[in-house]
Amino acid sequence: MHIAYMGNPILYQRTKDIADIKAPEVAQMAVKLKDTLTTMQATGFAAPQIFSPLRMMVISVSAKRAKKFGYKKAIPTTVLINPTVKPLSNEITMTWEGCYSIPRMMGLVPRYQHIQYSGYLPNGKFITKEATGFHAFIVQHEYDHLNGILYFMRIKDFTKFGYVDEFAQQLPAELIAEYKN
Repeated sequence: MHIAYMGNPILYQRTKDIADIKAPEVAQMAVKLKDTLTTMQATGFAAPQIFSPLRMMVISVSAKRAKKFGYKKAIPTTVLINPTVKPLSNEITMTWEGCYSIPRMMGLVPRYQHIQYSGYLPNGKFITKEATGFHAFIVQHEYDHLNGILYFMRIKDFTKFGYVDEFAQQLPAELIAEYKN
């Protein structure tokens, strides 16, 4: 897969709102996002990561991965068009993140623990959902991509940002395995 890496200008600009949700190119981008997510075995991808300036993202967490993060079931694959995110509490959690646009690196990032997100599905239906924990962190990470923000821009302590291999002796192996992309 061809992915935009840190340094590419498309990753640092706000994406464009999609006026015609049912346009053929929007449907094509939804398929491309889902295919990229599946191929990379990721939990989320945003359009800028695959060189599109459109305001679109996809999230998904397999049942196996969901269980690892304390969820009873998978988070279904959801393509969101023109999403919004709103914190539902002021509680912030520090969470380790990585990104396919910044391969083999990870960092400790502050994220809202409880959020509400909304957006259009490719079929035109508008949805609103609440998310907590890992689910909320994924949504916020992908939403940041739509606003030209990469996770490292949110890091407060840069001693907690570096190459995955360098953290291998300090962090649990199952966490390290998540970021060995």
